[in-house]
Amino acid sequence: MRFLTRIRLGVCGLIAALFVITPVALYAGTAIGDGRYGGVFFGTYNLDLSQPLALLPALVFAGSNALAEELAYRGAMRTWLVPSLGIAGANLAQAVVFGLAHTGEGFVSIEAVIPTMAAMVAVGFIGGLIARRTGSLTLLLAIHAAADIPIYFYWACRVA
Repeated sequence: MRFLTRIRLGVCGLIAALFVITPVALYAGTAIGDGRYGGVFFGTYNLDLSQPLALLPALVFAGSNALAEELAYRGAMRTWLVPSLGIAGANLAQAVVFGLAHTGEGFVSIEAVIPTMAAMVAVGFIGGLIARRTGSLTLLLAIHAAADIPIYFYWACRVA
């Protein structure tokens, strides 16, 4: 019975990601790329959503990236660190590593790296709480994949 509840939660998460989170993420991605925030964080870019087939490689990228990151951070790292750091320590450690992994040379300046890293630490920590509470990565995979679609378009449509 508990297994069926997890499956239902996962299906609800996939539906939510497809119909709610993806459009919100695409809108936010467009607003960030065109506005003053795009120049501050990553450089400006334009999302051209007039080509529906462009969504296919975005879905492949988003799905594979979400699967790799969720399995690595919330799946393996959080689970393996529990014996040595405890539940809270393991969750915090995987969140910090997740935040550090989302920094790099794609940012315009160090001032852009710090708030992004802090946001990714918070997202990673909340993701760890969800993974522990639900005992599943399905909902996290759906949300992560939906949020990664604008990232694909950013790299594919980067102006500068």
